Amino acid sequence: MKCSLFKKPFGTSKTEILCNFEVNSVVQDFCACGDFGFLFLSDGYIGKINTKNEVIFPWIRDINEASSLCYVENRKSCYVVGGAGRCIGEVRLSDGNFSLVLCGSVLESKIGHHFSKTPKIDNNITAITFTEGGIFYWVSAQLNKCFCYKNNDLSVFMGNGRAGYSLSNNPQSCMLDSPSGLTSYKDRIYICDNNHCIRAVDSDGIKIVAGHPYERGDRGGIVGDSLLDSPSKIKKGKHSAYFIDCGKIKSLLFANNMVKEVLSVEGVMGLDVGKNQDIYIIGETKL
Repeated sequence: MKCSLFKKPFGTSKTEILCNFEVNSVVQDFCACGDFGFLFLSDGYIGKINTKNEVIFPWIRDINEASSLCYVENRKSCYVVGGAGRCIGEVRLSDGNFSLVLCGSVLESKIGHHFSKTPKIDNNITAITFTEGGIFYWVSAQLNKCFCYKNNDLSVFMGNGRAGYSLSNNPQSCMLDSPSGLTSYKDRIYICDNNHCIRAVDSDGIKIVAGHPYERGDRGGIVGDSLLDSPSKIKKGKHSAYFIDCGKIKSLLFANNMVKEVLSVEGVMGLDVGKNQDIYIIGETKL
């Protein structure tokens, strides 16, 4: 499959191609890693695009069936979900050193590591985020739950395990439907799922911040006006979150929850926001 890495500089409407490359299957996830370049996932392995836009694939083979990435700037590391969604590993970007952080009970036979000293998970992780306060959150489309890992303690953050939609003062009592993306901003967690909306969770409870749970569509605007189809792959910028919906990249302004179309894309497979708020996109075809 032929892919391209695109850049949309902040505050402009132009888009430029940084490099082209080929992989055997789709790019499952992608993240901008500051001065270290970019990482992407394909065929279950980790690929790298350096600051000279040179592609190295595979770059890391130590973990198979990789499916999701999350860059943490203050740690100069990237966290990766692997083992068919049952473990989280840390990649040190300076040298590519890989180590396990959390793991599932089924992985010893799959990737040959010993996990006796590593906390265990077994919930098919779909997407992951790491907050400024050093807390892991991840969602499981299979279990319809969002999990939290803080101070070596693993707990359910949101979702009762039933597929569907509901709001509740207690996040653990509400329903999710195949959650496919999440990100964090300050003390809020933003979650995308198949309910045609994006919800935010903080100490005040759960709020719809974009879209409508019972109506799908493709329309910008503030809460109550905006309509979404299947938002996914949400990533955090300085003032907005960016996500994929209806084959487009859209923005959600944190200050007033305004949804706007940023770019119409064919064959988009991943996006992220760089340190200068430029948007980077991996797509199958040219824009």
